[in-house]
Formats: sequence, C-alpha cells, structure tokens
Amino acid sequence: MDGPTLAGVFDGWLGERLLAYLQDNGVLRKQRATGPRTPEEHAFVQHVFDRWKNWMRIDSRVKLTPPRQKFAVQRFREGSTREDVEIILTWAAGNDWMMGRDPRTQGRAYNDFDTLFGSSAKFSKYLKLGLDGARRASRTSPKLAAGTGGKERLI
Repeated sequence: MDGPTLAGVFDGWLGERLLAYLQDNGVLRKQRATGPRTPEEHAFVQHVFDRWKNWMRIDSRVKLTPPRQKFAVQRFREGSTREDVEIILTWAAGNDWMMGRDPRTQGRAYNDFDTLFGSSAKFSKYLKLGLDGARRASRTSPKLAAGTGGKERLI
C-alpha cells in the first residue's frame, strides 16, 4: 500500500509554498509530464513527426521516441502551430547546409528532429529564417516556393 504523497500531506497555500521551495532548491525533482496529455497535443506531435519524416526523407523505421515527443510537446505548449512547423521544414528541406548538400558539410545533414525542434531558441531562429526566405521569394516571384532558404526554386 502506498503512503500519502508529499503534495497530499501539505495541502493548501503553505504546502504549495513548501513544495515549490523544495523543488527550487533541488531537494525534490519537479514532476513534469513530457509526453502529450491532450488529444490536441497528441495530434500535433504526430503531425510534426510525420511531416519531419516526409520532408527530410527519413527512413520509415525511425520511431517517435519519448525525447522527440517531449520536444514537440514543448513547442506546442509554447504556442507553435502546424504552419510554423511547415515553414521550418520547407526552409530546411531547401537549405543545402541543413540537408548535407553543401560541400563544407561533407555529406552530414543537420536536419535531425533534435536540431530542428529540440530547443525554443533554435526553433525560433529557424522559423525566422524560413519566414525571411519566404518573404524574399514572394518579392522575387509569386511562383517561387516559400521557405527555400533564399534559393530560387520554382514550384
């Protein structure tokens, strides 16, 4: 039989303050759910993973692991949309460096799920680059593909 949890023992305002103090000072580890909790989160995670595999031409045997779920859920909870994901993936697929087509990469692609979605800072940076590429392409010609990293590619 399991005993009471710490949160159950310290109910109310004082308990919440004590629990926060213990977590902030490293006495207790914060309990964080890393996987999707709601149907919307689950759908977003699956969409991101499927689109990433498709755009980056990833082997079909690659699985949606807990760390990948965690990164996608974090981006969803930060307010990222499916359109943001599409912009980043479109930009990355058209970027020679990210896809390993640049001679300086020696064939090494930098399009891992962790690279694209692993941190909020990188995600924001890639989104900005994708949006900038789409703006440049739309000013050049409306028939150019959006988010191609500044490369002119007809669609």
